[in-house]
Amino acid sequence: MGTKNTNLYIHLSKIPKKDFKKFEDFLLSPFFKTKKWQIELWQILKEDYPSFNKKSKQEIWTQSSHFNQKAFNNQRINEYFAEMNKMVQQFLQMLTLSKDESFQQQLVLNTATQFDLPKWYTSNALKEDQNFENISFFKQEDYQRIIKRYNEILRNPHIGKHFIHSNISKLYDEAVNHYFIIEKLQQALPIISRNKRQGGETNVHLLDETLSYIRTQNIKHPLIELYAKLIHLYENWDLQKYKDTISLYFSIVQYLSQTEQFALILHFSNLIAKRISIDSTDLHQLQFSLFKNGVANGVFQHPARITVRSFGNICNSAAIAQQSEWTFQFIQTHLQYLPLHQQAASEALAKARVAFHTQQFDTAANILLSTKSKDFLIMLNIRTMAVRCLLYNFIKNKNNLRTLYAEIHAFLRYIQRSNKVNAERKRSYSNMLRIAKKIAKICSDNKVNVKKKTELKQQIQQKEIMVARDWMLKILDEV
Repeated sequence: MGTKNTNLYIHLSKIPKKDFKKFEDFLLSPFFKTKKWQIELWQILKEDYPSFNKKSKQEIWTQSSHFNQKAFNNQRINEYFAEMNKMVQQFLQMLTLSKDESFQQQLVLNTATQFDLPKWYTSNALKEDQNFENISFFKQEDYQRIIKRYNEILRNPHIGKHFIHSNISKLYDEAVNHYFIIEKLQQALPIISRNKRQGGETNVHLLDETLSYIRTQNIKHPLIELYAKLIHLYENWDLQKYKDTISLYFSIVQYLSQTEQFALILHFSNLIAKRISIDSTDLHQLQFSLFKNGVANGVFQHPARITVRSFGNICNSAAIAQQSEWTFQFIQTHLQYLPLHQQAASEALAKARVAFHTQQFDTAANILLSTKSKDFLIMLNIRTMAVRCLLYNFIKNKNNLRTLYAEIHAFLRYIQRSNKVNAERKRSYSNMLRIAKKIAKICSDNKVNVKKKTELKQQIQQKEIMVARDWMLKILDEV
């Protein structure tokens, strides 16, 4: 009997019978590109357990469907035996090491390092008392990488089975689970936001099931909690819960990508778009804090994330918060991200807002009246702001009434002649301009007629649609 045969039989005899199934699994592993003859050779040899040497090489050759179609070849079967012997030795080595607990842990740890997991894993993952409910979470862009690594480790023949039973595996399971929940909540939020604005149904496939799963499984993940709270706020508005959700956002913002921060800032803004008014000091401060943090984190330093509307909202929020210096700095650093043809008018409007909210009504009006733009939406904002400045200036200083009337009439003609605005919006702006003229008329009298003032206030409240309704009521109260 050849040496190669003897070595194979000796090594096979060291495999405990209870581990035969493990050895078969080992042979069938896709990582070894197992050939059909190897499985057949094992099936033939294991019949002669424990000695494995009862059959001659010719008998084995004849018994195998892989070999028996060809003439017996002693060199070829010796090569097969040698290859099988190497695999048996590998399996025996793994079997020995698998019983060494310290080796298992080191193997898992080395694999974690090899696959570039966050340092949090390698320092904490092997602790038996680790509280997985308080698992550290990753930036969103890490999740795809984690899923990929997770699958690679599971398929690794030297680590897969040990990995499944390790604490580090629990962390991976948590991360993968979180990834899919976050994906669903991220998908749902813009749909809910759009449907709320347009008055449509907010039914999102599997959203109710996902939210129920989060509650019943008591999932402790700050980003999941944040998205779930935002969804709840869209359905059930509550100012205190809105403030609490913003506090949660600030506690985890350092872990979020710029894309995530941008999307979340938009959702926070959308939630208060129809609730914020000139007197909503808390909401204005909260909105500015979100914008300020986003700017500091570079969120808006990208043409796709800064539009005329968002640029104006940020400047307006900062101006209301009396952050003049910050606003001018923002204009200097972020104006460049707007299209070139929108930059001059957007800058003028932003500076006029700062002047307006610092009671410099003349300055604001002069900036606005000297600014023109071919962009219709920008001109709507400029002319609306100009009317507000002129009206406030007249109420406070009793001058420039003719200029105010001229601007109101010019704005009315501009609105009525435009084909870029629908009938409802025309009516909304027209109502605002006519009310502004009536307020100016009341203020032009030496003594304010209380009856006319009360009637006008009722008119404002009863108007079905009207731009700047809250502001008009506020200014009327100050007359």
